Amino acid sequence: MSNARFAEVLGINPYRFNQGNMDKAKKCVKGCGIQSDPCWYRYGFQGELNHDALYAAINEAEAIVRRRLGCELCAEWQCKTIPLPKNCDVRHGFRIRVDNCPIVLGGERVKNKLDTYDIEWVKFDKNGTPYIACVTLPAVSDCTEYEFRHVGSDECIHCDKVEVLDDGTVKAYFKAWNLIDPEIYDCPPIYDADCPECDVVDMDDIESYVTQIDAYSVTLDDSLPEIEFVWWGNPSLCPSQCGSCQVCVAYCAPGCGFETIDGCLEIHYATQDEHGNWIKSCHCPQKRTPDAVRIRYWKGNGKPEEIKQSALSCDLPLEYERIVAMLASAALPHGCFCPCTNQSQVSYYQYDLSKAEDGSFNNLPYSAYKLGSKRGQVEALKLLHEFRPEAKIQTVRM
Repeated sequence: MSNARFAEVLGINPYRFNQGNMDKAKKCVKGCGIQSDPCWYRYGFQGELNHDALYAAINEAEAIVRRRLGCELCAEWQCKTIPLPKNCDVRHGFRIRVDNCPIVLGGERVKNKLDTYDIEWVKFDKNGTPYIACVTLPAVSDCTEYEFRHVGSDECIHCDKVEVLDDGTVKAYFKAWNLIDPEIYDCPPIYDADCPECDVVDMDDIESYVTQIDAYSVTLDDSLPEIEFVWWGNPSLCPSQCGSCQVCVAYCAPGCGFETIDGCLEIHYATQDEHGNWIKSCHCPQKRTPDAVRIRYWKGNGKPEEIKQSALSCDLPLEYERIVAMLASAALPHGCFCPCTNQSQVSYYQYDLSKAEDGSFNNLPYSAYKLGSKRGQVEALKLLHEFRPEAKIQTVRM
């Protein structure tokens, strides 16, 4: 989960979240002196509330959710070689456990750089501040997803919408706060007592934004078979010791398989039909059964179509995004948010449920506090109990 997505899920002011200026920062009406809409800085040395701390909190929250669910939140690609028992009957289908979670056969996620493109501003707000920018890409065949980055950088840019026109041209739209020039953040802030927020980014200035971005196409590589049977070479069995025949070196033959919801796979020998598709066959390419099977697949948690979509976009399911946001909010510095009101979702999830208003402690069962006593931790635990997949035990024929 990216920092930008965290802000979207919790409805944080995007200008303040990206260290941008506003007309006037609002302070608590009850007199605690804390800004109800604080500024999020980029680095830790600029302020206690910063993107580096948020990145660490999100990583910690995702690790907690992974441990509780026992599976990856995003689809993860694997290429696994599994030894097969001797005399296994592959001709009539052989069932093998590949992983402990649902799987989808498929190639690795591949990113290809298209080019560097200019940014065009298409919408300004009523004050003349840049609001929405557009990048036009030429038609790209066999591309299902796009990724955008700052020029010459690995830092991804959050895209608001991608639109494909009738002629195949692609238009990508971005909100202004996602296009702030990264070099601005690298300048150390200069503190001025008369102007405590003079180190924020001037969102009204067009010079605060980048003028170009790099675009990448994202596809799943299908050049290699999803399933391959492997016969290991043994030069000692070759009469001529040539070192290059099918006896001396490893030999691979494509196969086909049928996924099941519990991470098992029924594998067969395969042959191509008239359309070039692999279909199951009873013919063994070698005189003996294979030594191993090599499987390329995506594993995740959810339905096959959800796993395949996650493989392309690397986005978390919405229900998991909410849980991660709750846990990350609870782990952020507590004194940066106004505790008097619930104007901020972050402060709402940071409230400690174990303490009463009079200073005493609330007696809640220990089961509710397994992740902590803050509201975000308690509510996240409740949701994790609802979303945790049921364990399935099945016998795999070997």
